[in-house]
Amino acid sequence: MIGSIDWLTTVIGIAYFRAVEGNPFIASLANTNLLAFTVVKLGTAFFVALLFYQVEKILGKSQDEGTKISKGRAWLLRGLQAASAIVLVAAVINNISVIANAMA
Repeated sequence: MIGSIDWLTTVIGIAYFRAVEGNPFIASLANTNLLAFTVVKLGTAFFVALLFYQVEKILGKSQDEGTKISKGRAWLLRGLQAASAIVLVAAVINNISVIANAMA
């Protein structure tokens, strides 16, 4: 969900406030083709969410659920999910800040 909000605030910033995409890998795409940018940005967010879901599903079916390795994997997964969420929230806050400064 937060990936979608990142996309939305980025598109609003680019389309209406002359903001630029901060990700150098897709910045040129954002400036030339918003539809392609949308497909890449939302596709990536969906893929990462699906990947997290599948890993969690696989770990849930693991036969060694009570072992230290299984608990470590679960902690690693939760940590990666939290880190992803933190990075995306920071991006959204930055996008909103850029839009607010442009409106002022």
